[in-house]
Amino acid sequence: MATDNLGASGSIPAQLDPHYQVPLRQHSSLEALELQPNTSNVNEVDFADGAKLHFFAQLDPSDTLYVAFHGAMRIDRDTYPRFERVNSLHKRSSTFISFADPTWYLNPSMNLSWFLGGPSWDALDPIEYVVRRALDVTGATSVVFVGGSGGGFAALRIGVRFPGSLAYVQSPQTVVTRYLPSTVDLYFQSVWGAPKSDVVKRAPHKFDLTGLYRAHPGVNFVYYLQNLNDPAHVRDHYRPFKRVHGISEAQGTSGDAMKRFYLSDSELLRHGPPTPSEFELNFNRAIRFHQAAIGGAERAGS
Repeated sequence: MATDNLGASGSIPAQLDPHYQVPLRQHSSLEALELQPNTSNVNEVDFADGAKLHFFAQLDPSDTLYVAFHGAMRIDRDTYPRFERVNSLHKRSSTFISFADPTWYLNPSMNLSWFLGGPSWDALDPIEYVVRRALDVTGATSVVFVGGSGGGFAALRIGVRFPGSLAYVQSPQTVVTRYLPSTVDLYFQSVWGAPKSDVVKRAPHKFDLTGLYRAHPGVNFVYYLQNLNDPAHVRDHYRPFKRVHGISEAQGTSGDAMKRFYLSDSELLRHGPPTPSEFELNFNRAIRFHQAAIGGAERAGS
């Protein structure tokens, strides 16, 4: 199995993905999608205006489906499609999907596009379709979304579409327009061809998760891990999102016990993914938090 955070590109001989050495399965449309249980494979799905959705899938029968989203494309290191956390999830479960952001097709010069799509399609729509199909195939009743940075934004945004789900996010953006201006401007200029202020006005909750979660309280669970040594994200993303959930302390749990916020004095002294040990430690905490909260709700309703 390949290491985390690597991509794959180039020719695909004999329907075998060259990076992961698993079957590459091509689907002409979402309606024609056939998910294969009990096997690892890479899937390519045509879904809109020539756009393609790529995802790595291992879908054994299970109670829980894990779904991962990648962060920024590192132009000097990554190639598309990029599948993040494949090794991490494979060690934890045999029931998971890792998605590549199809928005990248709209301008390969972008290094981050938050799984947002563009004017004619939202990247989360085909992803939601695949996740729901995967839940049917695996029999899973619980879904856990995982992502850091821009992938964390996607995990948080899709979480509200799945009541009772968990989003385990690491130093995510929560308001796109508060991220690096050069990265944000490149996305809006090349994908939308319009000033970001005009685009955001038309669909504010798509780009601002504080507004999205304010409008949809009590739907899904969140475990939010923030690196204390990333002051811009603490100030511009962590604190505003935390305040939406009524938390004035530096960290803590929301009053409805559905959102948990944790500051970590990480070994990483900048923005970026947590160390492997930090990721796994907090992943375990997130799962325990989710299971305890669901168990408590079930007991209260019985």
